Amino acid sequence: MTERDWSDTGARFLAYVLAPRDGAPGPLFVVLNAASEPVRFTIPEWPGCARWRLELTTQPQAGMQQGAPIRPLAQATAPARSVTVFCGSA
Repeated sequence: MTERDWSDTGARFLAYVLAPRDGAPGPLFVVLNAASEPVRFTIPEWPGCARWRLELTTQPQAGMQQGAPIRPLAQATAPARSVTVFCGSA
């Protein structure tokens, strides 16, 4: 991200990876979209993570089944005003 991104007062989207703690099953990729429009994003690459699976969403959408594997670098869409969480695994 750039300084401009951090200073954008109109930004309504944030996505981040929470690394697993000792003994945890894998990283979590959290996608927060407070915008009134859907936002396209890229599933991240993460060390030791060959796939992600949809764990939780506040706005179910066509094409994203809970538990279905999703490869890193795949394109996805965060629905408007939604929270989506993916769990990574080897």
